[in-house]
Amino acid sequence: RYVGDLIPGTVSSQEWRVFRPGQAIDVTLEDVAGKAVALSSLRGRPAILVYAGRRGSDAAIVVGKALQSRFGSEAATPVANVVPVACLAEVPRFLRGMARTQVKQAAAGVPILIDFDSGLQRSLGMDEAAANVAVIDATGHLVGITSGGGETCVDCVAALVHRLQA
Repeated sequence: RYVGDLIPGTVSSQEWRVFRPGQAIDVTLEDVAGKAVALSSLRGRPAILVYAGRRGSDAAIVVGKALQSRFGSEAATPVANVVPVACLAEVPRFLRGMARTQVKQAAAGVPILIDFDSGLQRSLGMDEAAANVAVIDATGHLVGITSGGGETCVDCVAALVHRLQA
């Protein structure tokens, strides 16, 4: 089921929340070194945020790898910044350094951002047990959000990214 008429109806089981043009999203996250990274720094080409809590991390890894190979730095012609985000709001402040180290080791060289303050969850919503994907256009405006996993999720994101390129 789709909200709005943004994505062709070829994949019917994925639900999107679609936003009106002009709704910019700017949340500040952290990298694994603790440096602040504003989503506005990704402007210039579309961004695909793949984010999850601990229960959805396995699904997010699968979706993130598929999107990275299709659109990101691993694609023949990269067209989007694919940005993995670990949502770790439950981690107490005094354990965040340890959490950063664990995320860095688990990411195995993949740049990953961390959301310790629930900024994405507050701004975009989040299904704790699934991969969550937000598509942001090149000007920093939120286009759509979905959650789920597998090829259906990847195909829906692909349809939306291709529409942005048109």
